[in-house]
Amino acid sequence: MEERGGPHAPERFPQVEQPEQTFDTSESSGGQTGEMQETTRGDSLGESPVASASLPIAPAHQLTKDPVLKQVEEILEEDLGETYNSLPPELREKFKAQGEVVATSIQRMIGGAKVHAKKVLQLLVAWLRIIPHINRFFLEQEAKIKTDRIIALVEREKQKHL
Repeated sequence: MEERGGPHAPERFPQVEQPEQTFDTSESSGGQTGEMQETTRGDSLGESPVASASLPIAPAHQLTKDPVLKQVEEILEEDLGETYNSLPPELREKFKAQGEVVATSIQRMIGGAKVHAKKVLQLLVAWLRIIPHINRFFLEQEAKIKTDRIIALVEREKQKHL
């Protein structure tokens, strides 16, 4: 039987303090959202933090945004600013989230072989129906205008790749 700490015993490493990470999403951070503050904890006797650093963190969706996706989102946002701002906060979040899903779906279609205007129109109509008390004719008109702009974007993208 070998002794503990003998020549074949696993080497023990000193305990290293793990940094505590917190995210500050308050508006008082100079307009930057998602700042990360890192502090190293003192020992169990309640000592003050040893090190402090502040690192800006970009939201995941802003790190690498495809230019086509950005253009699709711009088309979807057009002429809806006032309507979006008039929505209640919970509906605003739903509308924004669904809009991002629609934009991503359209971007995938553009990356594929064919883009069907009818499918784009259906996606847009379903997304715009989230807006309460929207005039049916306004909804159809906005959806058709946005579909035409997206089809024009598809044509420009095809020309770039030729």
